[in-house]
Amino acid sequence: MRIGSTTGGYVSCWPVIRPTASGSPRWVRVRRPKGETLLLAAWDAERRKDPWDEQAYWEHYARHLIREGSEDTPESEHALRIALALRRCDQLANVLGREDSPSDDPEDLDTLVAGQLEESLTWDPDDRDTSHIYSDAQTVG
Repeated sequence: MRIGSTTGGYVSCWPVIRPTASGSPRWVRVRRPKGETLLLAAWDAERRKDPWDEQAYWEHYARHLIREGSEDTPESEHALRIALALRRCDQLANVLGREDSPSDDPEDLDTLVAGQLEESLTWDPDDRDTSHIYSDAQTVG
């Protein structure tokens, strides 16, 4: 289920409950910046326990962070945010920890998640857990 209207595949506004003058709540739509919208969409995919949407929305969020950069965050912290977004899907679903991983099909979820983990190491090369998981998955394949 998608919440809000979509623009180019991204959710552009989300319903929020706000009290009215009479005190009774009502739904209103609130426009949000694209990065926040993508983050909310990723969290919504987590709530729905949809690993394909989780992978897609965390990927979209990471790509957004890469494109936008960050003026208010130190560069190392921004790189860490990108790495964490790229690792989130495997952290939730443990896709690469399954016995049937990794697949040879480039369109399978485990292959996509392995690619995200590999890319996360370019943003945070010192992360030993991801480095270990990724190298184990590559050895099995």
